Amino acid sequence: GRMAYLSVLWKYGPEGRRQAAASVYARLLADPAASPGAFALGRLLESHPLRLPALPDTEELFRHESAGTADVAVVIPCYNYGRFIGEALQSVADQTERSLEVIVVDDRSTDDSVDVAGAWLRKHASRFVRAIHLRNRTNSRLSLTRNAGFAAAEAALVFPLDADNTLTPDCLALLRRRITATGAAAAHPTLDRFGGDTKQLPALAWDPDRLKYGNYIDAMAMFRADVFRRLGGYDTRMPLKGWEDYEYWLRLGANGCRVGFLSGPPLSYYRLHSGSMTERVTKFNGTLLWEYLDGVYGLDSSAIGRG
Repeated sequence: GRMAYLSVLWKYGPEGRRQAAASVYARLLADPAASPGAFALGRLLESHPLRLPALPDTEELFRHESAGTADVAVVIPCYNYGRFIGEALQSVADQTERSLEVIVVDDRSTDDSVDVAGAWLRKHASRFVRAIHLRNRTNSRLSLTRNAGFAAAEAALVFPLDADNTLTPDCLALLRRRITATGAAAAHPTLDRFGGDTKQLPALAWDPDRLKYGNYIDAMAMFRADVFRRLGGYDTRMPLKGWEDYEYWLRLGANGCRVGFLSGPPLSYYRLHSGSMTERVTKFNGTLLWEYLDGVYGLDSSAIGRG
């Protein structure tokens, strides 16, 4: 049933239709020498095998629903971030984008995360079109936990927000407008760090070639849900945790998807602390990661600096 649903969603959804139309126009308007290449790209996208996103077994702790479907879903995975998740949730509630659903997926936290998030959701549920609190039955790590949130979302656009990060009030509204106006498969904002090194991260527009040299885009971005599901969600086979977002950006580029970028003032904030992903994992440029990416994408490891 899931396979049939996602297949139809892709074939008749906005991104699948956009790519099909772009292929036709490219063949009509391009010079004769370029037309075979455009035709080949179209055939490649049409024949791309559908791979269902891997999902953990979850239990539902809380659900609030009202009439209609939200425009944007915010997915918040959480593991032992009870001291931070209230701030993250409040930054979602404060959005100028009014049509929202929020989905918290707890990955078997051993602190008070479940109690803190549950109390907050029950108190503020009326702010949202949908508010859902899930918990993995076993600790499943970040990729599967995010995939569970995307699977639970009904909105066409999804924004993953880690439980220790926050958003500015206009973040989601501006990203939704960019995706709607451009037909992009995703859009990402400028972000700043806080809680430690406050140096602003580089603000760079989408360029798949630049990804060959390493990741320069955070996971805090807005994605078309149909594209995310069509491409198989976050890859749970990654040899190192914390690189799921990099691998997904690579997959978007490999499939010819467009990604929008909002330059200007930062719209999201990445918290630096001793337990953050940047401090614990992503500073390690391990051989295992490069060998995996070399095999999947044919990247030149010598061009990526192993650190």
